[in-house]
Amino acid sequence: MQKSQERLSGAWGFWQDHWDHVEGLKVQSLNDLGVAATVNEFWNLYERNAVGQLSKDCSLHIFRKHVKPEWEDPANVNGGHFRLLATMSTDINAQQRKIGHLWFDLVRAVVREDFTDAKSVVGIAFTNKSYRQ
Repeated sequence: MQKSQERLSGAWGFWQDHWDHVEGLKVQSLNDLGVAATVNEFWNLYERNAVGQLSKDCSLHIFRKHVKPEWEDPANVNGGHFRLLATMSTDINAQQRKIGHLWFDLVRAVVREDFTDAKSVVGIAFTNKSYRQ
């Protein structure tokens, strides 16, 4: 991917969260990984936070600047979400490549606003579920 200092149509924030079990309760820790306003900044953050390196029960979120990946954020209060479930190979290397390609295509489409009503999409997230083998 060619790197550029060209400005994005809007800045995007990168977040990571992890769920822990504390005294029988699920507790979320949310970390701000940075904000990208240019193409170069975006792909630097993207490459430093590869979904293939996420620990179990962690999520990577890419949301419009000033929007937190929480339902309580004013931009999300009246929103919804959809999930993409993908059938994976038993070959772990093939599975990781397929996941990486799907994630890349989705992220690129969201950031480039390559679909109808793209401005209504405030973010995208990837979760590494612990029940995966």
